[in-house]
Amino acid sequence: MLIFDKILTGDLPFFEIISQKDIQTTPPNSIVLFNYDAEIAKYCKNNSISFAMRIKSIKELVYANALGCDYAFVKKDFAKTAQNIANEYMFDMKIILPICNDEELEWAVFEGIDGIISG
Repeated sequence: MLIFDKILTGDLPFFEIISQKDIQTTPPNSIVLFNYDAEIAKYCKNNSISFAMRIKSIKELVYANALGCDYAFVKKDFAKTAQNIANEYMFDMKIILPICNDEELEWAVFEGIDGIISG
């Protein structure tokens, strides 16, 4: 399980952006994070930029993987479905669940979610 936690691991590698031009201001070795956007994803893929997207649907999940997304941030109510699809189709992309407490961590472990982010 991947664990991204500011307290445990220090700074988080994700840098949130809103538009493609924001990529120019990202720190070195960061992973850009944005809401699902195929155009920004294509730009990242074409320029070998690691990226994560917030995913809300099966369609977005499948397209994100095809676009080379490294991490799919999903809400708890979609996490198990997303993980099952990722496992079934052997996605390279990892499913990440933002959590707020230890109960959500335990749920993610029990359900086999690829990783969590906290902090």
